[in-house]
Amino acid sequence: MSETKNTNSSSPNAWLGLLMAPIAVLVAILADVIAGFGLLESDDGLMSIILVGVAGILAAVPRILKQEGIVDFNDSTLSLGMLVVAVVVAVAVSGAGVASSLVALTMFAVIFFGHLYQISTKYEMASILTFGAVGFHFALVASGYWASQLPSEFDIDGQTYSTINQVREAVGFTFFTWWTIFAVLGVMLSALARGNLNPAGEKGWFGFMNGNGACKSHLPLHAGLTVWLLAHILSYLSFSTAETADQLNLIGTGGAIGYIGWWQPAITGLFAMIVVGMVAERWFTRAMIVSSLYVMYQITVLFDMGMLESERLSGAW
Repeated sequence: MSETKNTNSSSPNAWLGLLMAPIAVLVAILADVIAGFGLLESDDGLMSIILVGVAGILAAVPRILKQEGIVDFNDSTLSLGMLVVAVVVAVAVSGAGVASSLVALTMFAVIFFGHLYQISTKYEMASILTFGAVGFHFALVASGYWASQLPSEFDIDGQTYSTINQVREAVGFTFFTWWTIFAVLGVMLSALARGNLNPAGEKGWFGFMNGNGACKSHLPLHAGLTVWLLAHILSYLSFSTAETADQLNLIGTGGAIGYIGWWQPAITGLFAMIVVGMVAERWFTRAMIVSSLYVMYQITVLFDMGMLESERLSGAW
């Protein structure tokens, strides 16, 4: 019996693949409108994100031109040409003072390595790279905002103490939280765009997926990524809505209980992916046991931190 595999690597319109980078930029702008980091008021921050988005578009153009038959170069020639383009663009952006050297380096990485992913038919990885790069610079804006908001000194019982280390911890938390949010969101949207905006890549991990990223068989994947995303968003909310003593993690000072942190939602996301993997394999009993035990564990952790209150749990252990 012959075995048929879906090898359709074309999208309805190849030019739709250029939309992934603008979507990443729009997500950053929307996140800033909601969180209020002042990205739209910061020319440098907004310019860096836009330039990274432009780099994501440039990375996809050669593959689309070749796919549409507009150019007829082999992959080696295209890669050499894109290496030159990436270097020229990075040097021009940095030399002309349009953006910092870090932005120029990011543009080089997105253009060249994004192009390599594109010509090797790893379209989803190219989109994830773009989202990760945009998220990196958005995270810099977010962490910079909190660095300017949190005090370097704090009064405790009439004495002033330096909190520079606590501020650095909070800034690091903000940076890695938002970078992780964009990375996870990039994976989710790249999977959804598979076969819709982008061609369906046939290599790498995504090659094992159905050609249509929005099909029913991918629901467990999207569910796990959604839980991972929401866990980090809730973690950030526990920080942004807290009092200054909590944001500085001065536990016990004036009733401060701190905030959730980065590791807890990260581990939650990993457990979520394990559980949805069990669901995809129809190991429903194992998925139920693991998920229920982990949920109970998280409830007890939040209760011990003082973020949950329950008379039933009080004094239970």
